[in-house]
Amino acid sequence: MKYDELVRRVAGRTALTRRAADELLVATLTVLAENLTPDETRDLLAQLPKSMKQRVPATSQPVAMRPIEFVARVADLRGGGDLDETETAVRAVVETLTEAVNAGQIRDVVEQLGAEYAEWFGRVARAEPTAAPSQPFGAAASVGRETLQRGSERLLVFGARGSELTNAVLRTAAGSVVASGRLARRGVGAALGAATGAARIAQRRSRDAAAVAVDKVEDATDALDDTAERLEDRFRRRAGAGS
Repeated sequence: MKYDELVRRVAGRTALTRRAADELLVATLTVLAENLTPDETRDLLAQLPKSMKQRVPATSQPVAMRPIEFVARVADLRGGGDLDETETAVRAVVETLTEAVNAGQIRDVVEQLGAEYAEWFGRVARAEPTAAPSQPFGAAASVGRETLQRGSERLLVFGARGSELTNAVLRTAAGSVVASGRLARRGVGAALGAATGAARIAQRRSRDAAAVAVDKVEDATDALDDTAERLEDRFRRRAGAGS
């Protein structure tokens, strides 16, 4: 695919000017190169217009990023901007790349990026089967842990801004736990309180404080798991006594 066609498709999918679409394309490819080995980057760029090869450097030591970190890095290269809008724009670039590059090369790129990126490139990641919790306490703890982990990831990427998002997922986690009953609510109250306090610290301080908050959130998730296990044991003992 020629350069003009590549930029035209990105511009059409993002409603950006051609200049802005070009900048978005280069920024996305630059971050993509930061996640790939030099050989893989060169193989990818070999199928793109010459101007892309000249403007996108191959990184000697690739750094693995989660999709959310990828989006944040692209936003940073573009001088900031709304992260949701940036993700939509990045996805438009990726969709265009899948049209410009052969399927074999795309498979190689996804393999290096990891399964989390498969959906970006139009491929469904293969999900690992998981056993369903036998009791409602385990189910609530599982949901709570997942939401807490998502909050901690946001903290790492966005610092103080991430803490605001963490507050929201903490509330979701609390609701999941409360759903399992008054007994569970008492057991995990302290853990959720510690995580909430950690998020508030991140709102007032810098990225370093956010990292400390992440540690506290992780401690809270461990406490959540421990409490769920104790509740499961108590539930089984009561069930055994009643049989």
